Amino acid sequence: MDENNTNLTVLGLTSLALLAALSQALVALSAFKGRENLGWLDEIEANSIQSLKNSVSEGISMDTEAAGMNGAIAFVHHAFDQARDAIRAADQQ
Repeated sequence: MDENNTNLTVLGLTSLALLAALSQALVALSAFKGRENLGWLDEIEANSIQSLKNSVSEGISMDTEAAGMNGAIAFVHHAFDQARDAIRAADQQ
């Protein structure tokens, strides 16, 4: 496997690990913040996306940065949707 494929594999697996960790942390937080009204979760998601949009990338083209930003925002939405599903499932137990 060449270095680019190795780097992509590491990045992909790291993303999966962070996704699982974030979901577990948000489910645990929901025990304190509440599971009926998830406005607090919406706020964390919005703040996460705003922080992402405020980040600065250097050394890449604007097209590459835009594509990366769109992918990262989609990932954040996916992560929080997964957390919402996990919170609803925890509420059913």
